[in-house]
Amino acid sequence: MKPGTYALRVLGRALVLGLVLVLTGCTGEGGFGGGGPQEGQTSAPARSAQLQILPADGQLDISPDSAILISLSYGELDSVTVENAAGVPVAGAMASPEGGSPTPLWQPTEPLVYGESYTITAQATGEDGGQASATSTFDTVTPTVQVFPSIGPLDGTTVGVGMPIRVYFDQPVSDKAAAERNLVVSTSTDVVGGWNWFSDTEVHWRPQVYWPAGTEVALNANMY
Repeated sequence: MKPGTYALRVLGRALVLGLVLVLTGCTGEGGFGGGGPQEGQTSAPARSAQLQILPADGQLDISPDSAILISLSYGELDSVTVENAAGVPVAGAMASPEGGSPTPLWQPTEPLVYGESYTITAQATGEDGGQASATSTFDTVTPTVQVFPSIGPLDGTTVGVGMPIRVYFDQPVSDKAAAERNLVVSTSTDVVGGWNWFSDTEVHWRPQVYWPAGTEVALNANMY
């Protein structure tokens, strides 16, 4: 068994487990300004770009999966770079956050790490053609304990339609409700089921009756 995101598919009366990588991505979203001034009116003066970065400079104990927000007024964003304490760049790109928020975010291609210091630098060109920049340095939290799950059935294994999804943790789980919220089961057809804890380190998800034949099942163990 190994941690990760898995998919199950029931063929006939057998259940097939396959690995699925769940990637989230966002697309950029732009807006349009109003029309030009009417006759007799004067244009508003061009303004300098104003940048703001979150997490703010000097913040500590930031979760590695926290959003990095780049707020820009009166201009266009030219670049965003993120580096760790050793000056090594972190790969990522700008994207629009979910929910239609106007504040764009910078999204890494892989999660930031625990107990690390990061520096964000954003550069923009204002309406007046001038250059603006902002910098923020923050530290990610250092956890006292990290819990890692292992999942069964094994990747690619064919099992019976009554086989539960089994998750084993390498440390006792005190907040079981939080763990269940981060163990997301999805199916291609409606299946009634739920989690049942056998100990502080073992939990099973089982359908109320059996897995319907042909059902595709995915488990996302979001335990970072």
